[in-house]
Parts: sequence; C-alpha cells; structure tokens
Amino acid sequence: MIGYLLYYGVPVLVIVVTLVVGFLGWRFYVREVVRGNDTEEPTT
Repeated sequence: MIGYLLYYGVPVLVIVVTLVVGFLGWRFYVREVVRGNDTEEPTT
C-alpha cells in the first residue's frame, strides 16, 4: 500500500508543485510586466 502511494503519489506531487510554482511565477511576471507598462502608458 505504501509502495503504491509512493509510486503514484510522488509524480503527482511533483506535477502539482510544478504547476503551482509555475502559476505563481507567471502571475508575478504578468503583474510586474503589465503594471510596469501601465505606469508608462496609462491607457486602461
């Protein structure tokens, strides 16, 4: 049972962590770029 959980749980955990970190990094990147451009060109 433990081996089954490790065999299927670890890859899923790695994928979830990668998606969460990537999503947070993408949000931070978009926030910096979009707001940086908005301060230069306040058209919105």
